[in-house]
Amino acid sequence: MKDVMVQPVKIRQMQRSQAFSLVELAVVITIIGLLLGGVLATNSFLVAAKQKTLVNEGKLYLNAFKQFEMKYGGAKPGDMGNATSYWAASAACPTVGATGTTCNGDGNGTIGSINREYFLAFNHLSLAGLVPGSYTGNAGGGGTLHAIVGTNIPAFSMEGVGGYFATTGSDGYMSGAAEYFDGFYGTALYIGASSANYVPQTGFLNAATLQEIDTKFDDGRADGGWIRPFKNLANCVSGTNYAVSDNNLGCTIIMLNP
Repeated sequence: MKDVMVQPVKIRQMQRSQAFSLVELAVVITIIGLLLGGVLATNSFLVAAKQKTLVNEGKLYLNAFKQFEMKYGGAKPGDMGNATSYWAASAACPTVGATGTTCNGDGNGTIGSINREYFLAFNHLSLAGLVPGSYTGNAGGGGTLHAIVGTNIPAFSMEGVGGYFATTGSDGYMSGAAEYFDGFYGTALYIGASSANYVPQTGFLNAATLQEIDTKFDDGRADGGWIRPFKNLANCVSGTNYAVSDNNLGCTIIMLNP
């Protein structure tokens, strides 16, 4: 009789000791929620920091471009026709080709592929002490438009992403072009992922991310403001809007001088 009465008490005690109380469960759930919230908040912070860094890097180069024009009487880095009068004695002022072409641009007021001006732009900015690092001023071995991130154009903080300056059209204004929304672009900074033997024009952001950047730092419009995509990027733009439902990394960035 004693054994029969004692046994249920032991079972109940074991059940109570092995089970969580409602209070204990609530504490565990709260801790898990805090941990998950912290992870998500940290991830959100890191994404925002990367976006801000990318924009600030672009602003640094745009500001350096303006400073160069003011310092050298309106001459554009890369296009500057008398660069050798300032840096002829510098080994960093590149001389290439059988004709002994110097680091002078053609001085026509625009930055293009002629005379390696895409690459001379950052060579000139570096020689002028306006940007960190040094740049060769020469195209890579893959052809006249072969950009090498970190060698002849600057590397951005996002891996494999670089930038270069170029002047759209003959006067900087675009109308009815397949690649550009209508408006004045002037000499803009183009930012993209590395392309084989070419300037960086491969997408590295999806449309929703670029729209978020555009909204934070500009007007949020694909077809206006100083932050824009190319108009003809199907995975980035739909009509005049960002194709936010497309998750492909189809967007590059054009940053205009505000």
